Amino acid sequence: MIGRSPSYIERARLVTWQKARFVPLDAEQYRRSPSGELITEMPEVIPAGWDHEHCMLCMTKIAQLPGCQREGYSNDGGSLWLCVACYERYVSPSQKTE
Repeated sequence: MIGRSPSYIERARLVTWQKARFVPLDAEQYRRSPSGELITEMPEVIPAGWDHEHCMLCMTKIAQLPGCQREGYSNDGGSLWLCVACYERYVSPSQKTE
């Protein structure tokens, strides 16, 4: 898949992950003309408009939507996400101490 290269896996292993339930966030949308020109300087706030994230390794959708995983692993700021399967396969084994 898209992000399962060794560099992405190594990057994921460097992140501190916490199990989390995805919660939709407000999104901002700037109005543009059909040609792409900015019409407004201030964005319109769309409540709960940021409705999903993707696993950084396999692109699985994490969301409170039908057919999606509702939980995953997130970094402290919530900007990175891993699905449960990728966390357990690629990250969890590397963080176990013997």
